[in-house]
Amino acid sequence: MTTALIYPPTCDPTAPYLSLPTLTAWLRAHGERVIPIDANVEAYDGLLQGDAMTITAQKIRAALKNLDKKPFLDHRDQIHYVRLWEAAEDISWVPKAMDHAVAVLRDRTGKRFFNGPGYEAAVQTVQAGLNLIGAAYHPLSLDFTGYRTPFSLLTPEQIKADAAPEKNPFHDCFASIGDRLALENPILIGISMVFPGQVQPGFSLAYYLKARFPGIHLTVGGPAITQILVRQTPEARTRIMGPFDSAVLYEGEEALLELVQTLSSGKTPERIIIGKTDTRLEQLPAPDFEGLPLDLYFSPELVLPYDPTRGCYWGKCAFCHYGLCGSGTARYRERKIPDMTAQLRALSSRHPCRNFYFSQDAFLPATARALSLALKKENLDICWSSDMRPEKTLTKDCCRDLKDGGALSIALGIESASPRVLKLIHKGIAPETMQAAVKTWPGRHCRGSHVL
Repeated sequence: MTTALIYPPTCDPTAPYLSLPTLTAWLRAHGERVIPIDANVEAYDGLLQGDAMTITAQKIRAALKNLDKKPFLDHRDQIHYVRLWEAAEDISWVPKAMDHAVAVLRDRTGKRFFNGPGYEAAVQTVQAGLNLIGAAYHPLSLDFTGYRTPFSLLTPEQIKADAAPEKNPFHDCFASIGDRLALENPILIGISMVFPGQVQPGFSLAYYLKARFPGIHLTVGGPAITQILVRQTPEARTRIMGPFDSAVLYEGEEALLELVQTLSSGKTPERIIIGKTDTRLEQLPAPDFEGLPLDLYFSPELVLPYDPTRGCYWGKCAFCHYGLCGSGTARYRERKIPDMTAQLRALSSRHPCRNFYFSQDAFLPATARALSLALKKENLDICWSSDMRPEKTLTKDCCRDLKDGGALSIALGIESASPRVLKLIHKGIAPETMQAAVKTWPGRHCRGSHVL
């Protein structure tokens, strides 16, 4: 039996995200055949090409011509016309410049990527191209992290309406994915909705797949859909789920395997499948990236995500609620240090890859330091970045050990510099502690902090 797992647009296409590789690894470890599809990077790869941008420019010209034929424009038409007219300024140069811009972002030598003016020109070209796509599918606003319209997600009916091909810039990509799936005949198709920008495209993909493969079980999971469904009544969940036959809430490894086994036995699964919120990481294999298009990401060098931990060890911030849990954030768990180093060595050798992003809510500084010391001791030549709280334990000695163990950058969560606000949100860290943590990071070529 074959399971297809799909990561839909829109999200950062510079690197793979962790959801598909972790689920793929778990299912393959239990003997299941998995086809992972990163529809996000495939969609951007298809749209951000010179030929595709030429077609987009033609759509804009045609839409302007149709509006010009009208005897008068109502308010909606006027807004549409202004959007098209503003975009028309770029249609003469963006299609010609797009292939070069994408080549700069993927420059494996790094010479063009790390050239400041050249990189800036490439970024501006891509942004202009995304704006053209949004104008061609007005009233869409599209970038590398967001997919926004003033009407989408208002109701299930509007979600379905916005899935129509004329409103969906990713339709051709979805059709191509459908052609591949037709050859594989999966028993189950799972769509992972992690971020808000993936909700409408994810539903659009689901409506397309359900129409093309009505007999295949279609499920959805991930933090975004979990947070949408977790507080709904059973009746509301059924209405919201639309084309999906089932939904996996919370962490998906064991729940997804259960769903695959239920379908394989010929039984009918539950509509809502409740996963765990405290999966033990030491039981999980390393993420499995085999089958993903690792050469398509918009980056000069492959960066792979890895999950040394999950959840947050502090877990008290009043503002924090997201992810695969019912309230607050998930309980903090860690892999064992020897497992981390062995898995990172294997991933680095298999792909090959030197750069990793340690993806979790907050990396405990003591664990990060222990891992760094282990990486240095084993002479494992990798670089990594991650997210941390600006703790007192981020001393000069600690930060030096992190850097010597491969740390390139640490994003520190600094929500406020006001003692009163910090107390109200239960941050547990004083402003002077935050300042000290930022100042202790060594190395002028490293990013010391990022205000979240």
